Amino acid sequence: MSARIDNKLCIAFLLLCLSLGAAHAAEGEGKAGREREQLRRVQAALQAEQSKRQGLEAEKAALLSDKEQQVQQAKAQAQSATRALQQQRDKALAEAAALRRELDEAQAKQKEASQAQEQTALQLNQQLAQARRDNAELRQGNQSLTALLARNSQALTQAQASNRELHALALQALDRWVNKTVAEATLQQEPVLGLARVQMLDTAENMRARIDAQRLQPATAQ
Repeated sequence: MSARIDNKLCIAFLLLCLSLGAAHAAEGEGKAGREREQLRRVQAALQAEQSKRQGLEAEKAALLSDKEQQVQQAKAQAQSATRALQQQRDKALAEAAALRRELDEAQAKQKEASQAQEQTALQLNQQLAQARRDNAELRQGNQSLTALLARNSQALTQAQASNRELHALALQALDRWVNKTVAEATLQQEPVLGLARVQMLDTAENMRARIDAQRLQPATAQ
């Protein structure tokens, strides 16, 4: 752009020189006026071109300044973005480390809980096995008690029957002793043959045998 402006200035300068040469060679007042008019036009063109050049230079400087500002702003934004990304990265790393610690703690607690559950399950299984053994012993004890109760009930029934039989025998003996006749009493005291006494002894022996038969026998331990 500067080369184009310099070329235009050179052209304008040549035109000016030609105009001056023509002014010296011209004759007459009218011709001089035209030359002065041309000179003013050339000067005006030069001033316009110079103003244009200055405007272009100012525009160029403004563009360079804007570009530099944009570069600085871009650098500042890039640095700010880099710092923000670094902060986000540090924050993410810290959060990841915290999550890792929490995960490790959760896994440790889960392991402890699993071990506690296994220990509890083992204890429960042992208690269940002991309860089953106790239950089996209780069932066996109940069966033994049931059998003993049955034997005792049977023995009680037998004892009640024997008691009734003994009671009847006792009443019979008492009745026989109370209600014996005078003849039986006399014969009992008869000293020669003693037949009545023998009969009474036989009767007493028979009743003793019946009483012995009703005697309760000790239960056999089983």
